Amino acid sequence: KSPERLDLLAQVASWYYEQKLEQSEIAKRIGKSVSMVSRLLAEAHREGLIEIRVHFAIRTDEMLENALADNLG
Repeated sequence: KSPERLDLLAQVASWYYEQKLEQSEIAKRIGKSVSMVSRLLAEAHREGLIEIRVHFAIRTDEMLENALADNLG
């Protein structure tokens, strides 16, 4: 990818994920359609410019844990 293309992808991703702009607002800023913005975001993700992490604690089952501990020692 050219540096200009990567800059565009990074800018669109930043507006969307960091500044929380709607895709329609981004489309207006870059003079493209909303579907193009969606494709640019997908491309940015494929190129590794976007990293999504979900932080969610794994739920535990205390009764199951105790039963396993009793059975396995």
